[in-house]
Amino acid sequence: MMPEIPSSVIGLVAVCCILGGPFVIGIIAVVVKTFESILRTRSETKLKLQMIQRGFTAVEIERVCKTSASGKADANSAHWQPVAPVKPAKV
Repeated sequence: MMPEIPSSVIGLVAVCCILGGPFVIGIIAVVVKTFESILRTRSETKLKLQMIQRGFTAVEIERVCKTSASGKADANSAHWQPVAPVKPAKV
């Protein structure tokens, strides 16, 4: 035979679920946002290192990073031509 659970315990569990659920979801959202930020930073750093190795100038690297951060092309990007790398890429 199962022991009877007092109603005060049932109420406590219900309150914990109602108040704890959004708290747990908030913690998960913060962790996911932080992980996304870390991955984005790693990706941008890798891109910058590759561009430096290929001989891109600082202005070109900055322009690419601004474009990738905003998700759209710069207003002046249609008027500039890409410059050939100063030195060939290491293979």
